Amino acid sequence: MIAMVLGNTRGQNDRAAVEKSADDLVSFFRQARQYSLAVRQLGSQYPSYGVYMAKDGTTAIMYADCVPDDNVSHTITEADTFRYLSSGASNCTGSGGGSTITETLNLQTRTKISKITTTSVGAASPTERADLSVLFIRPEPTIWLSYSGGYIRPGSMSIELTNNAGTEAVTVTINSAGFVRVN
Repeated sequence: MIAMVLGNTRGQNDRAAVEKSADDLVSFFRQARQYSLAVRQLGSQYPSYGVYMAKDGTTAIMYADCVPDDNVSHTITEADTFRYLSSGASNCTGSGGGSTITETLNLQTRTKISKITTTSVGAASPTERADLSVLFIRPEPTIWLSYSGGYIRPGSMSIELTNNAGTEAVTVTINSAGFVRVN
């Protein structure tokens, strides 16, 4: 007697794609942190590096921020801008306030960022956000977790990656100390 077993290969492929995207995203965060720790040069500048992504997107952007002290107070404080700025000329060319895109991570096929949440220390529950920026300010690096409209310090951000059908999910979490993990 011959028996045939058919598996759910589409579901297995979707799960593998979501897990691979999560691993790639963790590596992307670590790479940005390493660039800031190593004081990696970009042109004639030595910027801080960060990662930006938006809900329902399929990419993560690594960006350079050459002017972390935006308000020129000679101290990095909450009054500075620590998020990805897509508009305007690059602040790394000395002619504007925008961020410089250095690399782009494309998530695996059929994988997307389905939810971004932030949790402040002491908060009762997470808050859903439309986007996030994680900036590793050189040379320490100090880590700033921000979103359009604010920042989280101390706290954490979680990125839920799913397949397009929403049946497979993996969460990547980064906290304000720089620890990144996959749940």
